[in-house]
Amino acid sequence: SNTILLIKGGSPALLQPLADSIKENGGEIRTETNVTDITVKNGKVYGVKIEVGKKVIPTQISDDEEIEAPFVICSVPFWSIFEVISEDLFPEWYVDWIKRISHKFCYLCGFIMGLKKPVWPPEVMRWYLPGLPRTKVALAAYYEQETVLQIYCQLQWHDKPFFSDLRQAKDMRQIREFLKLLEEDIYDVIPELKENIEWKIPNLGAFSIADAPGVAASYRPGLHTPIENLYLVGNNIREARGLAYQGLAHTALLCADEILGKRQADLNAPWSI
Repeated sequence: SNTILLIKGGSPALLQPLADSIKENGGEIRTETNVTDITVKNGKVYGVKIEVGKKVIPTQISDDEEIEAPFVICSVPFWSIFEVISEDLFPEWYVDWIKRISHKFCYLCGFIMGLKKPVWPPEVMRWYLPGLPRTKVALAAYYEQETVLQIYCQLQWHDKPFFSDLRQAKDMRQIREFLKLLEEDIYDVIPELKENIEWKIPNLGAFSIADAPGVAASYRPGLHTPIENLYLVGNNIREARGLAYQGLAHTALLCADEILGKRQADLNAPWSI
């Protein structure tokens, strides 16, 4: 078992003070603003181009505005970087590297369940070993709230069914069939759950690049890119420590220290920011 720690106040408790600090120090925050291109001159970042104006028709190509910047920090997942900057600006080896590992995802697949009452102490997380009778997977389960249970299995990119593109009818059919079998397996290992459910939400999502040989640690892209003053941050890059917000925050602080010339954060500090 393990104890799950949640942020009091949720995401706004983290993000609102950050937004306030940016504004207090003369910064500007633009939401619902698409970056169409990160611009580069002579191998060095020059700024970003953003869409301006509202589209009148869906096929309209919007006007853009260029914002000059001596540094650009890119927080999109690294597998999506070529959606905001042309791959032609990078060396071929870097483009090949990104594309080679970009599909090697780890997925979380399972259910969020609302319960009449907890079926075990809410502070406890449970794991179930591989070998469920129908799906052959392992399960993990924890309470998001006292009566809201998150229960899921973890799948790698090479597992079957292969959930490469849920816009495809074949993939969507496979995941629905898999979820039906998974639900039956869950009731087999936690029989007291079935009669205790008020509601349930099936879900599937990419969790991160898989922690697998050839795609973990030093095999991942890092904070620095071949373009001067263009940085990557996120919980999937090489220097990240921890998961989700923790990994993102760690790399963001490293990036800030780099730009400010301080280097206060420790690149090798395990599980801390």
